[in-house]
Amino acid sequence: MTWDPTLVALTAAGQPVNPLFMAEVDAVDPSAVLSLIAVIPNEDGSELRAFERKMGGWVEAPDYIRDIQGLTPPPLVELDVETLKAVVEQIDSWDAKNKSQEGPA
Repeated sequence: MTWDPTLVALTAAGQPVNPLFMAEVDAVDPSAVLSLIAVIPNEDGSELRAFERKMGGWVEAPDYIRDIQGLTPPPLVELDVETLKAVVEQIDSWDAKNKSQEGPA
């Protein structure tokens, strides 16, 4: 897995902050990952930003912040580094295989 520098947030003091990586999982089968989310604070730490893993990269996904902070947040599992690497590989592999089946953007 290559590190994506866009996922290193800087605090007001200029110190790097590592993202919190979470998998949105199926409510019935928590081993079934539906999406991979990275959450980081914005530059001044006043708000959170979410990114979803798609097509080998990270795409900003502001709806996830609303969902996570909502009354009925989706089931989420925090990932350690080893699990994160495995999930990234699985998602990227799935996306690569199914790229041709995507509909129009």
